[in-house]
Amino acid sequence: MWAGIQHSSQENTPCSLSPLERGIYNFWDRIGDLLHCFFATGLPDNNVYIGRVLDNFPTVHKESALFQQINKIYIDHVRPFVHERNEDAHNQSFATTRFYRVILARGDKQREQTEIKLRLPDLFKEQIDLAYQGFEFALHLIEERGQKL
Repeated sequence: MWAGIQHSSQENTPCSLSPLERGIYNFWDRIGDLLHCFFATGLPDNNVYIGRVLDNFPTVHKESALFQQINKIYIDHVRPFVHERNEDAHNQSFATTRFYRVILARGDKQREQTEIKLRLPDLFKEQIDLAYQGFEFALHLIEERGQKL
């Protein structure tokens, strides 16, 4: 069984999250579980999340170009998405947040918030593509580890 499965059950996830948002968040955590299974992160099994896995990754493997690619995707694209997801999960839904940001904004700010809302399909597509890239990099990193043993 995957190390971090316990913390991702849907009954613990608020229903206000969109299925896409939940799916992307969970997929990245499964990448964290996968890496945790093959690399000694020192994390207890019930505390395995992708960000913590990357932060606690064995130093000897941090020089790998594959690790650096996964880490860069996470820091540049996934972490901001996850941060917003966490805000939504603990406060209100993604759609509600976007709606209120649009109606409460004035002038140029309202136009900016509307444009962000209209870009959500592209944002989700980008996040799904990045998750697939992260999964491929993780598999190659595991393969690379095996070659170094």
